[in-house]
Amino acid sequence: MKGVKSEIQMKTYVVAIRDNIDGVEVEASDGRKWKAKFVLCALPFSAPRLVRIEPGLTGLQAEGLAGLDYTPVFQVHFQPKKNTGRWMACRTACGPTVC
Repeated sequence: MKGVKSEIQMKTYVVAIRDNIDGVEVEASDGRKWKAKFVLCALPFSAPRLVRIEPGLTGLQAEGLAGLDYTPVFQVHFQPKKNTGRWMACRTACGPTVC
């Protein structure tokens, strides 16, 4: 990736992100640490509550994170053999949806 001077860490379990005067430090569950000017971190929907963020989130950020509900979801996708050009309404356990 252009402009990135170090290896991008993927599939790394992050336990802490610390923002300080020198930049940002990220700590992984295996003890590895990285320091950088900034961090771009992609987390699964339920994971931000499991990461220590220092200094902690405040205001609307903290409220938004605390208010996130997480429910396991089971999805089924169908591909029709023949395209009829019409949508059908289906009922699922979660209510009406489009198939």
